[in-house]
Amino acid sequence: REGDLPTSKKKRQAGEKIMYTLVSVPHGNDIASLFELDATTLQRADCLVPRNSYVRLRHLCTNTWVTSTSIPIDTDEERPVMLKIGTCQTKEDKEAFAIVSVPLSEVRDLDFANDANKVLATTVKKLENGTITQNERRFVTKLLEDLIFFVADVLNNGQEVLDVVITKPNRERQKLMREQNILAQVFGILKAPFKEKAGEGAMLRLEDLGDQRYAPYKYMLRLCYRVLRHSQQDYRKNQEYIAKNFCVMQSQIGYDILAEDTITALLHNNRKLLEKHITAKEIDTFVSLLRRNREPRFLDYLSDLCVSNTTAIPVTQELICKFMLSPGNADILIQTKLVSMQVDNPLESAILADDIDDEEVWLYWIDSNKEPHGKAIRHLAQEAKEGTKADLEVLTYYRYQLNLFARMCLDRQYLAINQISTQLSVDLILRCMSDESLPFDLRASFCRLMLHMHVDRDPQESVVPVRYARLWTEIPTKITIHEYDSITDSSRNDMKRKFALTMEFVEEYLKEVVNQPFPFGDKEKNKLTFEVVHLARNLIYFGFYSFSELLRLTRTLLAILDIVQTPMSSYFERLSKFQDGGKTLGKVIVGSVLRGDQKTSLQRNGCYCVLANQCHG
Repeated sequence: REGDLPTSKKKRQAGEKIMYTLVSVPHGNDIASLFELDATTLQRADCLVPRNSYVRLRHLCTNTWVTSTSIPIDTDEERPVMLKIGTCQTKEDKEAFAIVSVPLSEVRDLDFANDANKVLATTVKKLENGTITQNERRFVTKLLEDLIFFVADVLNNGQEVLDVVITKPNRERQKLMREQNILAQVFGILKAPFKEKAGEGAMLRLEDLGDQRYAPYKYMLRLCYRVLRHSQQDYRKNQEYIAKNFCVMQSQIGYDILAEDTITALLHNNRKLLEKHITAKEIDTFVSLLRRNREPRFLDYLSDLCVSNTTAIPVTQELICKFMLSPGNADILIQTKLVSMQVDNPLESAILADDIDDEEVWLYWIDSNKEPHGKAIRHLAQEAKEGTKADLEVLTYYRYQLNLFARMCLDRQYLAINQISTQLSVDLILRCMSDESLPFDLRASFCRLMLHMHVDRDPQESVVPVRYARLWTEIPTKITIHEYDSITDSSRNDMKRKFALTMEFVEEYLKEVVNQPFPFGDKEKNKLTFEVVHLARNLIYFGFYSFSELLRLTRTLLAILDIVQTPMSSYFERLSKFQDGGKTLGKVIVGSVLRGDQKTSLQRNGCYCVLANQCHG
């Protein structure tokens, strides 16, 4: 019977018989906003309720008690998290609330966000009606700049607002941007000027943004996209919210208002959104922008779309391969060739034989005016070093292209590997990796491409690190370091011969790093060192080294690890600025040392050395 049920259960069964629900009131002096605090602990009648204590709340006007409900407020969300608060006639012990003081900084943040929302909402209406004045536009532009500094949690010291970078996202401010509807109003500003009005047309067209007359509107839209980018950084909830307006951002790609920049940042390392939103249409748009602008950043955008958290996304890789490697787009890529450098005069040939290679790497490209060009990569590097802008731009574009190729080949994507490897052979890449006349970042890109296009592919398979059980007949009666190998595979021996010079370069380069007085003093060289160590680790994983070779390489890697793990001076502290503080380099080296296709007590001693280094570091 209903009378026998507990009060709380009756309330739930009756579908939350709430007499009143809490709503905001326009004036703080409204008597309906008065509540009496009823302490949950026994107090004298004239005692004040202690701070930070739990209380029950009685609404004075209706003589009802505040209670929680299970009625969601944010019903339009996938996972509603906000529930209504109401009042009922029954006072329940469990319906107690903590009165917690709010820091003044949070109050100020909330007030600012709330006021900003109101101003932006008014601006959206005026943009839709085409009635915004010059002063109002300037005011909202300044507000958008303030919002960028606000969400980035950076002081405004007069720096360029579009160059502001978030080092540590402020989650609470990012949350306010969504909950106070600022993000909704920002999208309103992005859409409002381009809405068609009955009989009048739109206030602006996207094509008009290239006209200098509309530069203030273009700047305002760039600020909007920067607000969106900072609001979503490392915050999945905001990323999902912003992604709901993906079609708006997609329609505004290519008009230099940072739409493509924001989309790439939104999708970065977010596989769910990548697979949902990136289709052939988006890839085609990015490739078209690359053709129109010939800017390396579009190659970088495409690279970002290939992976999520260092793992390849095959669907996107295939789409990018389809567009980038099609014959129709060959003119937007720089071609690489080995050119014979034969000299006609035999006497001159004999004199120069020791000074020049018989072949040289050349780059060929077609500029935006359809003019063909060709130049030796060494000459390009030299001219770029001397400050020739055109050569520097070509070399930068080429480096981004190599990075894109490496991402396209990642995790054995043979659609890319089979096509690109015909032009970029092991020998050609090795020449560029080891060419000291080339900049370090370019050599690092070649090194990365060597790994993903030639090393990490069939028939290579990662060896089993430890064999816990062996047949008695497999254990030899006599073992020496130079004779011992757990696996003898003819195909692996063939591949080892193919990469013999690469392995020699890796070993010699790492020895040279260790023997330098300041091994990590050059920030640019650190990029190459990182890639070479990474390549060495994978060569070990795939069993390219014999046991004796592995021991020799291990000594070199441990010597580098000593430097990384034991910063002996302020010089070594600068290493923390490289990549992620040298930790990644250390992890890569530790992985290299502890991995191999042979494990004996000697190698276990190597493990002990690494652990000892970590402890002393």
